[in-house]
Order: sequence, then C-alpha cells, then structure tokens
Amino acid sequence: MRKLSMNDRADGEDRSIAKVDRSFFWEALLEEQEKRQVRMVAELKDAIRAGIMSGPGVVAEKVFDRLEEKYAAMGVSSHD
Repeated sequence: MRKLSMNDRADGEDRSIAKVDRSFFWEALLEEQEKRQVRMVAELKDAIRAGIMSGPGVVAEKVFDRLEEKYAAMGVSSHD
C-alpha cells in the first residue's frame, strides 16, 4: 500500500477547496439569473400595464393602410 505524502494531502485539499469554490460560483450564478428573471417579468408586467392604461387599441390594418397612403403621397413605394 502506498503512503500518502504531503503533496497528496495538499492536492486533495486543493480539489476540495476548488469543489467548494465551484459550488459557490454556481449558486451565485443561479441567484443572479433568478434575480434577472424576476426583473424581466416585472418589466414585462409594467409594459403590459402601461399598454392597457394607454387607451383602446387600434386595428393594425388601419394603421398600415394609413402609412401606405402617407408614403404613397410622398412618392415612396412600400414594395421597394
């Protein structure tokens, strides 16, 4: 049976420390991702709320028809 040397022990401790460091890294990364996701959901809810509060919606086809008329009057083709 082989005897453990000081280097073997140190390497084992280094691996243990590295494993703990990786654990903390992944935990911190996951926490940051969760915080970012919570912020994004809050921002989306705020945007939806702002849209609802801005008044009634407009039918997109009417908007596009009006824009096409406007650009046609300016001499710009929508199919260029």
